[in-house]
Amino acid sequence: MRRNRNLRILIYSFLSLFLFGFISELLLKFWGVNILVGAFGASIAVLFNSPNEKISSYKNVVSGYLASCAIGTSLNYLIIPSYSSLKVALAVSLSIYLMRVLKIFHPAEGAIALLSSVYEFELLSELVKYFVGTSVLGTSIFYVIVLIVRRTDFLDAK
Repeated sequence: MRRNRNLRILIYSFLSLFLFGFISELLLKFWGVNILVGAFGASIAVLFNSPNEKISSYKNVVSGYLASCAIGTSLNYLIIPSYSSLKVALAVSLSIYLMRVLKIFHPAEGAIALLSSVYEFELLSELVKYFVGTSVLGTSIFYVIVLIVRRTDFLDAK
């Protein structure tokens, strides 16, 4: 039974990320918005390995991405590029603090804060597109895909 569950997690996590990657390619091609970042890989691991835990809730995932991306992109905009280690440390630490205070913890958000603070944007509009693509469109599409896949009863079977 355990082996079958593990195989299903492998297949469904693959399908979720494959579909999300496909949609992200379409959004990038037609609208120039990139929604695929590395933190979604960490989120998939959490969502499929701990589906019934609080860290896998919609509130934690979406709110955590939004808060961490907002902090990272804000610091990216406000602090000059030569201080990248300061931006990274502040972005991740502030994101962890905010998530704890708001009780919206999701582990992948540390990566979102880090990535958001160090990406190099030439124009403010690029930074805004990144923020909207990653924290709003990306997480919403991502979570809906995972939710559809998880609606099967395989993860609830012990």
